Amino acid sequence: ILKINNTFKLLSHMKKLFTLLVLCVLCLNMSAQSSTNKIVLSIAPNATEVQFAVKLDGATSYSVNFGIGEGVQTFNKAATEDFIKVHYTFTHPRASAREITLDATNIVTFRVTASKAINGIKEVVSDKIKELGFANTNLDAYPSLDISQCPALVNAVFVGSNLESVKLPAGKTLESIQVSASWVGTKKSLKEINLSDAEGLKSILITDAVLTEVDLSKQTDLETLCIYNPNKIGLRKIIGAKSLMKITRLNLNGNNLGFDQIPNRVIDEAPLEQFQYAQSYYYVDKSKINNNTIDLSHLLKTKGISTSEQKSSFTWLWKAKKEDKLSVVPAQYVKEENGKFTIDPTPLNTENFYVAVRITNPGYPEIGSKGKNYLQSYNLYITKGTTNGVESVSTKEGVNISITADGVQLSTESPNRVSIFNVKGTKVWEGIAPANVSLQKGVYILQTANGNTKFVR
Repeated sequence: ILKINNTFKLLSHMKKLFTLLVLCVLCLNMSAQSSTNKIVLSIAPNATEVQFAVKLDGATSYSVNFGIGEGVQTFNKAATEDFIKVHYTFTHPRASAREITLDATNIVTFRVTASKAINGIKEVVSDKIKELGFANTNLDAYPSLDISQCPALVNAVFVGSNLESVKLPAGKTLESIQVSASWVGTKKSLKEINLSDAEGLKSILITDAVLTEVDLSKQTDLETLCIYNPNKIGLRKIIGAKSLMKITRLNLNGNNLGFDQIPNRVIDEAPLEQFQYAQSYYYVDKSKINNNTIDLSHLLKTKGISTSEQKSSFTWLWKAKKEDKLSVVPAQYVKEENGKFTIDPTPLNTENFYVAVRITNPGYPEIGSKGKNYLQSYNLYITKGTTNGVESVSTKEGVNISITADGVQLSTESPNRVSIFNVKGTKVWEGIAPANVSLQKGVYILQTANGNTKFVR
């Protein structure tokens, strides 16, 4: 009986061990399948044939699984050809979409041109592919494309694609990226792309996008920067724009950038006609507006396509109501201090009004739309600020108050202890001036040992 019991226990242990081994094998197989080099494409409904071309890394053949009813087909490389050109006719055309899967183990280049059959890229996983090209091929069956699992990728082209999101591989291998909307029919806009992760980029060409900001601070080798003709809304910020020292071709037409966001022409040999930067309207960031004072100190000087830094000129326009026409603000109603402009609306008989500014600089001639020589801002709706009122006499150690975008700046000739109270008498801040203090809009009392000051933020 003991022997029988031991035998049963041994069999039970062996069964558990076998089960664990099976599970491990399944896990390994799943892992291997998930990392398999492959390109999975979506084929449009009612497609009767499909065409594309591939270049291999030295292999002479590769296979494509055309799906249910079609099976796996092998294609061989001709001795005199660099590419294998595939032209496959479906045995059983379908009214619904289908998928085909390419074995990408040996593929280094994949190209598609003007295909009506291919309407999307579901997946691309490859540790060898260097070039991926889709021209005049609508890919909006999968508007979000992830090619981050292609670490060897050098050039990626998706022109006329209608892609809305692209995830690029991180690192310094990728050198060129091109993305644009469909060339016919309904256009979709690129909304998201991780350019900042592709540190080795030398060429960027993007059109029809709705990107408001791109980070190019790591792209020190960038030579071609073309992000132009946006869909309704354009770029408002290029992080690292002035650090791009190798640009030889630039096209930023149609965006909302200021002089400080447009790269300079550093390489003198670069042809002037290859520097295109005509802007629609300039977007003044809200952080630059404090009541009726607008800070444009960042636009005072620029080099642009000139050989040296140039000074900007500013012309202000205003109107009392939205339906009125803009007119030039008389010089005596514009006060400027180090690029900060304060507009006095007294002649308009209102404290709420609209202003716009026209900026010219020899470094960027004809920067405005339709060949205008000035960059004009969008209309800004602003409110005249309330002047601070001193309710007690301050000594020479008193505190000067300057309104900032998010509070006040306290300036003193020497360190001074300061308290700030709201109108209810509650202390909202205490510390040593000089200091920057964050405050919500409202009425406050500033208290020092020498007296009180009432101010409005």
